[in-house]
Amino acid sequence: MSEEMRLGKGLDVGTAFCACCYQTEEGKEKYRFQRDCFLDIEAGDEAKKMLVRSNANFIESQDGSTIYVIGEDAITFANILSGARGVSKDKKTLLRRPMSSGVLNPDEPELAFQIMKEILSNLLQEPREKGEVVAYSVPAKPVDADFNIMYHQKMIETIIKGLGYEPKATNEGLAVVYSENPQIENDDEGVIPFSGVGCSWGGGMVNVCFAYKGFPLVEFSVADAYGMGEGSGGDWIDAQVAKTRSDLSTSKVTKFKEKHADFTKDPMELAVEISKNPRDLQKNTEILIALDIYYRKLIEYVLLTLGEEFAKQGESVDDPIEIVVAGGTSSPEGFEILVMEEVEKMNLPFEIKGVRKSAKPMHSVSNGCFVSAAT
Repeated sequence: MSEEMRLGKGLDVGTAFCACCYQTEEGKEKYRFQRDCFLDIEAGDEAKKMLVRSNANFIESQDGSTIYVIGEDAITFANILSGARGVSKDKKTLLRRPMSSGVLNPDEPELAFQIMKEILSNLLQEPREKGEVVAYSVPAKPVDADFNIMYHQKMIETIIKGLGYEPKATNEGLAVVYSENPQIENDDEGVIPFSGVGCSWGGGMVNVCFAYKGFPLVEFSVADAYGMGEGSGGDWIDAQVAKTRSDLSTSKVTKFKEKHADFTKDPMELAVEISKNPRDLQKNTEILIALDIYYRKLIEYVLLTLGEEFAKQGESVDDPIEIVVAGGTSSPEGFEILVMEEVEKMNLPFEIKGVRKSAKPMHSVSNGCFVSAAT
């Protein structure tokens, strides 16, 4: 094995996506990525043949009655099926997740465990030596919800150990700090590394950590924005936008957002740019305006909570700090601009010198976990 290569893998266990970071024998960082969702369909010879021909990722239930399509293939088939069946009045999506609000779905724990085992097995593959360390992300205790993070942590540990690895829990917000290295500067100490706010904007929740020299001083997550019981991440945004039109499902909003959201542009001008024909213009305009509204509302909620938690825990900092944002929900162009605009509207108990988005927002947490695994 090459002396240049550092053993260990970083694993981002997210509500909407999972990612793995590791080094090759040449010492280069590599990433694997998997959408964290599934779609169940009735088992049958024709359905199975279709999935095999499509090279889709799927597993079968133990009794053979159901096929679970996993990952990107699940959202593709969900959009096809929702188009064929129409969108139900209750706006329920055909897609399901093994994770809910950042932890294993408590409504169906056995199935969630089975799906996550398949996803993590695909990502991690075989250990390169016995007991190779996998540092995996865990959410901080939510300030606005009550669920069992310890159970989630132990189940993920069980999966990782079963694959032949040694698990190491790493706070998700701190992983962003490890990966992106925010810094504080002052006259006494000069540049102080790994000091600032790391914010991971996921699908089901947002994790926040204020660290000083790599040590977490304030860490928390939000999982129930405005007490609505619909999460606090990208899923919450998608659910709110889907409510604005009767012909939208959350999965359709998700695909639209990932393809078109761009907060560096005016929503109406962007709608004209992306609309292929006049009949799409009104619908696209409404969706883009709704995305802008609900992104800002979620950012406001997170920043208000950050200020409250910072003050509650009695921390203080005299020097301006940087906020670094990462995670799938932060991916659209200009997300960091929205955050800074909302910061400027607030009276936070510390000065913000700027908001920076990770160059690889989808991989920042897994990269920070890799740093944790390799040290």
